[in-house]
Amino acid sequence: MKQRIQILIITLLGLSLRLYNLGYHDLWYDEVQSIFISNYYSPSLSRSLFYTILRFWIKIFGQSEFSVRFPALIFSALSIPSIYILGKKLFGSKVGIIAAIIITLSPFQIWYAQEARHYSTGVFFSIASTYFLVMLINGGFRYWLYFIIFSVLGLYSGEFYLALLIAHIFFFFIYILPRLDKNKTISLLAPLFLAFFCLLPWFNYYLQSFNHIAKGFWIPQPGISSLKITFENFLAGYNLSYIHYLIVDFLILLILFFALKSIYINKDKTLRNNLYICLFLIAFPIISIYIFSKFIFPVYIDRGLIIFSPYFYILLALGLMYLTKRKVGILAWLVLFFLFFIGIKNFYLDYMPLPFNHHMGTYIKKPVKPLIKFIEENSRHDDIVALTNHSTLPSFKLYSKKPRRYYEFFDPALPNTDTDRPIKESAYIIPKQKVPLLKAKRIWVIASNWSHDGGLDEQSKSVKNYLDKKMIRRLSENIDGNWAFLYIPK
Repeated sequence: MKQRIQILIITLLGLSLRLYNLGYHDLWYDEVQSIFISNYYSPSLSRSLFYTILRFWIKIFGQSEFSVRFPALIFSALSIPSIYILGKKLFGSKVGIIAAIIITLSPFQIWYAQEARHYSTGVFFSIASTYFLVMLINGGFRYWLYFIIFSVLGLYSGEFYLALLIAHIFFFFIYILPRLDKNKTISLLAPLFLAFFCLLPWFNYYLQSFNHIAKGFWIPQPGISSLKITFENFLAGYNLSYIHYLIVDFLILLILFFALKSIYINKDKTLRNNLYICLFLIAFPIISIYIFSKFIFPVYIDRGLIIFSPYFYILLALGLMYLTKRKVGILAWLVLFFLFFIGIKNFYLDYMPLPFNHHMGTYIKKPVKPLIKFIEENSRHDDIVALTNHSTLPSFKLYSKKPRRYYEFFDPALPNTDTDRPIKESAYIIPKQKVPLLKAKRIWVIASNWSHDGGLDEQSKSVKNYLDKKMIRRLSENIDGNWAFLYIPK
C-alpha cells in the first residue's frame, strides 16, 4: 500500500509538470503537420496509431493547442507507473520508484509530453512490451499475446521501434526458445508471424520513407559526441549550459559505475540477466541506428531514440539505490535534483543556450499568431503573401482566418535546406527571378529561419537581396523573430 501511494504521488507530480503551460505556445511546424496528417489520415502512413488517436481526439475536443497536445501528455503520464512496474520486476520496488522519479522529472520527457507528436506514445509501448518480454523470460508464457499486441502497437508508433523489436527477438531466441518443446515453440511463433503479416502494409511505407531520406534529408551524420549528447538529453533535456552538461556526464558515469558494481557484488544470476537485458536494450538499438546513420544515411536523432530512454533510467535508478546507502549518495541526489530543477525551469522559460547540435531538429516554440494577425490586418485581398522559409507555412494555413493561397519564393541556385535537393518550381513555388513578373501591386514576403530568432536562412537572404534590387521595399517588420517585408514594383 505504501508503494502504491508513493507511485500515485509521483504520477500526480509528473502529470502536474506536464500540464503546466501545456497550451501556452503556438503550435510549431511538426505539431501542425500532425494535425494535417491526422485530418487526411491514410493507413499507409507510419506512426498511424498516434495520428488515428489524434484524428478522433480532435473531432471530440477540437484542435486548440491544449487539446492537440493532450494525447501525448496522457501517454507520457502512463509511462510513470509503467516504468515503476518494469523496474520493480527487474530489480525490486526501490529501483522502480527511483526510475519513476527520474522519468517524472526528466525535462526531456516533459518536453515531448507537451508536443503533439508520437514520441511519448513510443515510450509507453516500449516499456509495456519489454515488461511482457521479461515476464516471458521468467516463464510466464501466458503473457505472449500481450507482448505481441504491445510490440505491434509500438511498431505502429514509430520507425525506431523496429530496432527495439529486433533486440526483443534476440532475447526471445537466447532466453525463451531453448526452454520450449516443439509444440509450445509452434504455439508461440505462430502469433509472431501473424503479427508480422499484419504489419506488411506498414513495411511498404518504411521502404518509401527510407528511400526518400536516402536521397537527401536535413539530419546530419552523427559523430562520437552524438552518443554522449543523447544520454545527456535523456537525463537532463535540451535546456542546460555546457557546465551543467559536464556535471551531467560525471554524474551519469558515477551512477552507472555503482549500478554495475551493485550487481556484481550481489552475484544473483537473475539480477545479472536483468542487467544484461537493460544494457542490451540501450546499447544495441542506439548503436545500430548510429552505425546505420554513419554508413548508409543519417537518421540518428535524439527525439526518435527516446523510446530507449526507460532502460537508461532503470540503470540509473539501480545505481542511485546503491549510492543511497553511502554518504556520496546524498550528494548525488542533490546534484540530480538541482539539474532537474534548472532543466525544467529553463524549459518553461524557453531558454536553450547550447548550439543546434545539442538539440538537433528541436526549436523553442516561438509565437506565430501575432505575425499572422499583422499580415491579415495590413494586407489587401489582392496582395500576394509569400514565404521564403517554409517553417511558418503550416502555421499560416492552420491559424489564418482569411484563407488564401500562399506562395513560396526561392533561389534556384540553392538547395532545399531540408532535403539538400533542388527545389522544383510550380504554380505557387516561384524562383526569385520571376517574382517581379507576378501581376501584383503589393507582395508580402515572410522571411525567417527555423529558429525564428530574427536571423534569415540562406534562401531568405538570397530572395530578400534580390528583391531589394529589383523592387521597392516599403516596410520591414520583425515580429517575434520573423520578418515581414512589403514590396511594390518599381
